[in-house]
Amino acid sequence: MKSVTVQYVNVYLPHKRSRKIKNYSYLSKMDRSSKDIFNPSIIEDFYPTRPNNMEDVSLYEFVANYKFDKIGENGEREYKLRSKPVLPNHRKFNPMQEAERDDFYYSLIFLFVPFRDESTLVMEGETMEEAFRRHREVYEASNCEMLDKPLNGTLCQGGSRVTIFT
Repeated sequence: MKSVTVQYVNVYLPHKRSRKIKNYSYLSKMDRSSKDIFNPSIIEDFYPTRPNNMEDVSLYEFVANYKFDKIGENGEREYKLRSKPVLPNHRKFNPMQEAERDDFYYSLIFLFVPFRDESTLVMEGETMEEAFRRHREVYEASNCEMLDKPLNGTLCQGGSRVTIFT
């Protein structure tokens, strides 16, 4: 039996997301005015500052296929392909439940639409469903099958788009 490494990705909306604070011994040695209290994270630190040649890489692809390698001569973080991809795991939201519908749409946008600044994913005054539909070319792209894996067949069938909501 093959083992699969799973890595959790927190797909909650930013105001619902929490971050891990650095340990007490580290914090107690810091300058009291420092705001650098959180551990580095993929979402806030690594993915948004990925190298320019990875501009079109989604968060899902980034987590699954890349790992930190080193700090390059130019000071940028460098990443290399994993020898064996990991499986990004995340909270699955039920779009049929009104209370989870926005979270459902946001999680898909967040995972599969490349971004540098998360606040650009949903425009001011736009609903999550409207943002999802605005980004729909991502879901209609040739990589539909890759997008379908975490959705267990709800998005694509045979490489073509299937309507989730009309």
